[in-house]
Formats: sequence, structure tokens, C-alpha cells
Amino acid sequence: MKEGDPSETFSDDQQELMERLTADVPLVREERSREAHARWLLAQMLEWHRREDRAVWWEYYRLRDLTDEEMLDERSAIAGLKVMKRLEKVKKSHVDRYSYPRQETDVRVGDDLKTSLVGGTERSSQSI
Repeated sequence: MKEGDPSETFSDDQQELMERLTADVPLVREERSREAHARWLLAQMLEWHRREDRAVWWEYYRLRDLTDEEMLDERSAIAGLKVMKRLEKVKKSHVDRYSYPRQETDVRVGDDLKTSLVGGTERSSQSI
């Protein structure tokens, strides 16, 4: 598992919460009260969110492994970024201006972006 990946399993706290929510909930839906069914649904939502987090990370690693040429066909990425100018330093980070070839993209102002590995270090930007 890579750093930042969602866990394959629940943390102890999450597992304990799921067990507490479903402790006295009947397995058969028709036997559950409205309150018991609501607690069962809430417990299932914990699992759903963990699985959804995994899909986001799979997409992140898939995009990271594409070549610039392959990225040109990806609407969720921007290919061919070139640093044009360093605008300012903010704490330990920098604000840079980039250029890139014309391409179809779903990336919008304010999106949280990650760049490819540069010199062995992954760089991220909070907005474009």
C-alpha cells in the first residue's frame, strides 16, 4: 500500500463504531425497526465512504503513470505543463505560472491538482 492510500480495513475506532451501530440489529431487514434500520444504514455508509476513497486513489495512481502523450486524451488531467514564471513564495511553497498546449479538460479554477513526480518529489497545488 502506498502512503496516503485508504486502508484496506477499518481502523479500530471505525470497526468499534460499526459494531456498536449494528450490535442488536436483526440481519433480516423485515425484522428491523425504523431506528434499527437507520443504524444499519449508517454503519454501511462507513464502509461505502472507505470504498469511495479507494476509487479516488486508484484514479490518482492511474493518471500519474500516464505519459504526456496519453494525458492529452485525458479530460481529468492537463498534459505538457511548463513552468513559465515563479510568482511568489508562500511559507515553504511557491506559486508558479504554467503554460500548456491547448487541450480538452474538466480541470477548473480552484481544483486541487497534483503534478507528476519532479526530481523524485511529488508537488501539489491548491488551485490553478
